[in-house]
Order: sequence, then structure tokens, then C-alpha cells
Amino acid sequence: MDDTASDVEEYFSPNEDAEDEQIEDEWWEKVCGKHHAVELKAKFLREEGKNHYDSGKADLLRYTQFARLEKPISTIYLDAAGSALYSSSLISNVFDELSTSVFGNPHSAGSITGGGLGPSYESTLQITQVRERLLDLFGVNKATHSIIFTSGATGSLKIIGENFKWTSHKSKFHFALNSHNSVVGIREYATLNQCSWSALDLEDLDPNDFTSSDIYRNQIHVHSEGQSTSNADEPFCSLVALPGECNFSGLKMDLKWIDTFHSLSNPQKQNWYVLLDAACLVSNSPLNLSKNPADFISISFYKIFGFPTGIGALIVRNEAWAECTHPLSRPSYWGGGTVEVSSTSADFRKHRSTIYERLESGTLNFLNIVSLNKALDWLQSSFPKQMKSVQYHIYSLTVFLFKQMKDLKHYNNTPVIQFYGQNWSDENNNNSRFLSKTFDEQAELQGGIIPFNVINAQGSLVGYSEVEKLGKLNGMFFRTGCFCNPGACEKWLDLSYEVVKQNMEVGGKVCWDDKSFGVNGKITGCVRISIGFWTHFSDIAKFLSFLKSNFVSSSESSTHPITVAAPIDEVVIKNEEVVVLKKMIVYPIKSCGGFTIKDGEEWGLSESGLEYDREWMVIDAITGDGLNQKQEKKLCFIKTSIDLNNNLMHVMNSATGDELVIGLEEYPEKKLDEANRNEKLKIVGDVGFGEVHRNDRVEEWFTTQLGRRVTLARKTRTKDMLRSTHFRPWALQESKKQKEGGGQGRDNSHIKISFVNEAQFLLVNEKSVEVINNKLQDKGAEQFQVTSERFRPNFIVECSTPFYEDKWNAGVVLKIGGQYFESMGECSRCQMVSIDQDTGKTNREPLLTMSEFRKKEGQVVFGVHLYHKLDDVRNAEDFKVKA
Repeated sequence: MDDTASDVEEYFSPNEDAEDEQIEDEWWEKVCGKHHAVELKAKFLREEGKNHYDSGKADLLRYTQFARLEKPISTIYLDAAGSALYSSSLISNVFDELSTSVFGNPHSAGSITGGGLGPSYESTLQITQVRERLLDLFGVNKATHSIIFTSGATGSLKIIGENFKWTSHKSKFHFALNSHNSVVGIREYATLNQCSWSALDLEDLDPNDFTSSDIYRNQIHVHSEGQSTSNADEPFCSLVALPGECNFSGLKMDLKWIDTFHSLSNPQKQNWYVLLDAACLVSNSPLNLSKNPADFISISFYKIFGFPTGIGALIVRNEAWAECTHPLSRPSYWGGGTVEVSSTSADFRKHRSTIYERLESGTLNFLNIVSLNKALDWLQSSFPKQMKSVQYHIYSLTVFLFKQMKDLKHYNNTPVIQFYGQNWSDENNNNSRFLSKTFDEQAELQGGIIPFNVINAQGSLVGYSEVEKLGKLNGMFFRTGCFCNPGACEKWLDLSYEVVKQNMEVGGKVCWDDKSFGVNGKITGCVRISIGFWTHFSDIAKFLSFLKSNFVSSSESSTHPITVAAPIDEVVIKNEEVVVLKKMIVYPIKSCGGFTIKDGEEWGLSESGLEYDREWMVIDAITGDGLNQKQEKKLCFIKTSIDLNNNLMHVMNSATGDELVIGLEEYPEKKLDEANRNEKLKIVGDVGFGEVHRNDRVEEWFTTQLGRRVTLARKTRTKDMLRSTHFRPWALQESKKQKEGGGQGRDNSHIKISFVNEAQFLLVNEKSVEVINNKLQDKGAEQFQVTSERFRPNFIVECSTPFYEDKWNAGVVLKIGGQYFESMGECSRCQMVSIDQDTGKTNREPLLTMSEFRKKEGQVVFGVHLYHKLDDVRNAEDFKVKA
């Protein structure tokens, strides 16, 4: 049982209450300023929360059920659409139940109606209870509906695709444009059965004024399988899939569409059935299936309760299942528990009678269903009105946050946020019309999701991956990208199929990577904030403070570009600033330790940078993915050096002392087919070619050292490593054009690079590193102080002025060792600079401190990217630079 009463008594004890109030006051003053903090909370309670946000209940829930979000450090979790968070009492109650009860395989029990005792019977009893409670939660009962337990919403959708009665060349499958990929994937079953499918954009349409001809006028894409050769008079079934709530924008589907599509049915010709993907909707809103009679409903329980995971359900209307699915007398597969009797000596079996018994192959996840029973208990005890209470809590926070974000402006009165979605966007004055509705009307149309991108003061979009990176540094966690919803993403970001394909084939853009911009400079995704029942007003306030401190420009930044060549090694630069080259470093293996070139020693320049720099890369031996320290911390311990006299590379594991020697002329052994030697490799989302060691001593050594199946790739000799960087935000010349979708980046296609991420060279100023260390010391974080080498530069310079290198804007030419290098702009830093190279441990510092004073257009920048200007000198083969 949930100890709510004792929780209330403990939380509201006089001493603790006073202490909590003091802590909260101190936090408000620090984050928002004393007066602003009080005004912000008062404004929220006055405008949105007065009748819909229970402050006392929210405080109690947060500090008793979700105290882990406050300790050891504050965590702002804003990814409710990804997964709900489980309450501590739910886990305690599940633990108590499993610790004091014995549950067995339900297939070992006899019929529940026949009575009995024992572990199997207890499991069967709980399963039956949960089925009934879930049907009741959604306003129906077992007389009209059945629940099939699945692995999740995706598993539920797969069952529909497999069992729907597709009639070749006649049945149609339509899905809403803003559907999740798991819904879109059903189209493969339609294609397999030679049926047509299409996407429908229903967002601007009225379900009360829609006819069958409107389907064809609003199709975004049509996949046709030709004319039917079957009996034209034979009735057939068609399927339409609707998202209860769009997981990209939070737009709730008007559930009148269910009756609208049903009304298009003609029993003598075509019957329409409605599949409702309710996974996102039921996590924040009630759903009554007796009033909204969808035929099939898919849900995932972790989206609602946070626990248990790996279990969902397909709810089916019994009558619809009988009408539009293939008879299960001959399914493609049947497993244990789905038949009453079967024989191996003959083709004989008899299926069980109920829908769920026929479809739940194998033993159910009965312990998770026991846990689900406790989750339903928790919901009932925590929220008297159950999902209606949750809906009000979530939406009151969501709409207030939206309004505050909408009001954010730069010093030049330009907006900070670009919103997306039917209700939030500025397009056609959408949000003004939406906000003119009553609170209840808004809550019925919009869930707890806000998709957006940040706009800098110059009108350019800030990369969503940069926003995510800064968020993590500040203890804030939200999702970025397209959220497995390609239709909504393409619509609101104005991305065509051709652009998406080009981004993948040319720029290597794939789901879940950190490439915010495509090859044409257009944004490829966005930030998604999603709010849950555990979200507290303080989370919203902290997130607003995060946006203000990191992305709102209060004044125009001043820059002093140098328009002439700036010789580092010979000439006194403008303002009599002398810049001295202190160190030159080569990193033979990407993401491993490098070595410093000795003073006075010359080093060659190859067509892609310093000779042998990042010429090798450790890759996953199975997938071909290049590895870096963020993915494999043990790379910190791999140290390298080059012996030019003996033509050798020495590789050593500093943690074990094990060593490997590779000849500089040693390439992987030739295969019978020369083409097989050049393998396509993934390099930080990009694609390149390399020659890979397979089944040799090199692969064996790296696999042993890292404890996983890896090998070493070397930059190929037969294919150029041409990876354009023109999709990078710092390379865009006209920010306004980028915002409008027509920007073109600098033409860097002639620059050859090895296995580096972005540029041939990186330059860091030692004096600038001192400033970072001083700031770390001032905040009591001396243990996180770093050397210049932590930033993995090729050139370490020193001058009397910290950050003097910031003046070397893209296009400025430097002279080092008699060679000319052109600046490609500042280097955007990632979490890798916070990885301790001695221990492999990732810390928040120094990147967190850098984010406080080294931000530019939403990115943490430090150091300068360079490339070697081959057009300024001749005899590229003989290029040398001197340390």
C-alpha cells in the first residue's frame, strides 16, 4: 500500500517545511532574481494554474515520489513523450508484492473459473484483474472489447498489419501525415498484399465536413498497386490509422475523425476501420472508447507510468476484429498457449476461443502484468480524477511555458524561439487563434509537447544538437531530432523527400546523430520539450532561465576581423600582439593520445593535414562505425607515437603497458578482390573509405585492449577522403538565407581531410586555457583544471592576450613555418573535452564553465579550425612546418 498519509505528515512537518522554504527562496534568488521569481510564480498561478495546478499536491509528489530528481544534483527531465518517470512508491509497492507473493507461469494453472490455489493461479488471477481494470480505465468492458498484451505499441501495430484482411488491389491503407514511424511501417503489409497506401494531412480539415472524395484531394503521397482483377462486387476492408496525439507537436487528433471514417463505409462495397495509435495521448489525457469507438487501439504502459517497460496492449473492438481480420483457423504462426489441442503426427490443431488467447503466443510477461496492477493502484491513489487530473496539471505548465518562451526577445526585438505545430506556430497566426480558446478547449486540442528551434539575434537557427549539449551541461534532458515522426518533421521544417535523401547520401545524416544542418544549410530537426505529471513549476522556471542565460542576446557582440595575412612565426600582428607557436601535436589514431613534435623538428604536410594525423581510426569490427572517446572511454589509454627513422608507429595501452608496433608502410593484406579493401566507414555520422585490418594481429590487439570486437582502419590510398563541411553552421555565409531555406555554405569541397571530424587543423591559445582554469579555480573546481592538450589541438600558440584567436574569423590567413593556413572559424566543443584522459571518467567540467562565457550563437566555441592553402604555394609534396 502507498504510504501517502505518512508522506504528508513527514513532508509538512514544521521544521522541514521552514527549511524547504528557505532552500526554495535561495534557489529562486540565484536563478531568477528574488522579485522576478515571485512574480513569475504568481503570474503562473494567476493565469494558468489557479484552477488546474495544485501547488501543494505538486510539491508533495515531487519531494516524496520523485526526490531523486533533486539529489545528488538537480535533474530537469523534460522528455515525457519519450518515457514517463516511475514514482518511488510504485517501485516500493511492486517490490513488496513480489517479495511477499509467489507467482508462477499462468500456463501451469487450470481454468480460473474452476477455482484453485497456487502460484500459477495467482498469476492468472492478476492477469484477469488487469484486463478488466484497463478496459474500465478506457470506458469499455469485455463484452465489447478485448485486450491483447504485447511488447508495446509497436508490437500492437504489427499485429494489426499481420492480421488485417487485405484484399489485393482493392483494400486501402491511409495514415495521418503526422503518424509515428511504427504506424507508417504498416504500409509494408499493404504493399506485400498488393494494396495501395497514402499519407493524409488532416491537420487543417474539419471531420464534420469531410467526404470520401476529400481523401484523394488531401493525399500527400500515393502508392498504387493497380486495378483489381477480383470480383468488383465483393465487399472489402480498408484501414485508416490516426495518432491520438502527434508525438512531434503534441497536436491531439479530433476524435470525431473516428466516426467520420466509419461513416464513409459502404457495407456492400468498402468498409472503413480505424486504428488509433494512442501511445502518446493516454500518457497525459483520458480516453473513453465508448464515446470514441476506434476499432483498434495501441498503447505502451511505460509511456503512462514509467514502469513496467517492455509491455503494452492492443485493445480491439470485438465486432470489428471479427469483420476485418483473417480467420485464425490458418494463421502464419501459432505458439504455446494459443491452441486447445494440437498434434505432431497430423496437420491438426484447434485454436483457443477468445481473441487474446489466440494472439498471445508463449508465456505472458506475467510479473510485469503484476507490476501493472500496482501502477493502476498508484494512479488511482495519486490522482483522484485519474487522467483528467494529469491532463490539467500537464497542460497548465505547458501553455504557461509556451507563452513565456514566445515572449523571449533579443536586444533587437527579434524572437528567440521558432515554434512548430498546428497550435504553436506563428504561421497564419495559428497560435493566437488557438490561445483565444478556453483552457479546457485548449487542453482537448494540445498535449504537453512544445517543438521548437532557437534563433540567434542575426536571424539564424541555432543547431538543435548545440541546445541539447548545453542542456545536458545544465542538468536538463530533452529530446532533439525528428522523434521518429518523419511526416510532421518534413511538413513543419519544410523538408522534401529529395532533401532528406540528399542529406543522407551526401552528408551522412541519419536518425539520432547530432547533425543539425543538412547539406543545403537547412535545419534537419528540432528540440522537443515534453511535460509529465512529475514536472514541477520549478522545472519550468529553470528551463526558462536556461534559455535566457544561454540564448537571449542582450547586446550586439563586437568583433574585430583581421583582413590581412597574420604571420604567427615572423611578424608582429596588429596591436603589436606577438603570437608564438609553442607546440605541434600529431594524433595518428583518431580519439587516441597523440605526441608532441620535438622543438626545432620539421614535420611534413600531407594533402589532408599534418602527415599521419588521424590517418588511422578504431572502428567497430561488425558495423564499421568509427569510435571516439564518448562511445569508448578506454581509447583515453591508447597512446601513440611515430618513429620516422624506422618507419614505425608505436601504440601503447597506458593502463596495461601492452604495446603494438605497426609499420608506416603496412596496410591490411590484399584481398582477392581489390574492391573489398576499401570499406565504407561511418565517421561521426559522415561516410568515408578506409582499408581495414581483418583477422590479423592488429585486430586481435585492439580487441583485447578494449574488451570488445574492434579493429583498426587506415585512410585509403585509392579513394579521396572528401567530406564537405558546408552543412556546418559556422560555414554558412548568409544567415538570413539559411533561415529562409535558401542559404548556401562556403565551398569547402576542395579540402581533403582524413578521419578528423571537421577540419585539417585545430589551433588553441595557451593563454585562453589559463582563463578557463582561473574560472574553474574561482568556483572551487580546481580538480577539473586542464592543459591545452585536453582540446586536442595540432597547434598550441601563446600570446599575451587571451582569446586573441577569436579575431581570426573564417577567411583570415595565417602563416606558420612558411606555410599559409586559412581560418575556417571557431571550433564548436563537445563533451569530449570533459573526459579525464587519465581515468576515462566524464565530468561536467570544464565544458560547463566554458558554456558560461564561451557561447556563440548557442554553441560553446574554443579554438580555431584551419586548412592548408595549397593555392598560395607550390610543390605540395615538400611542405614542412617547423616546431
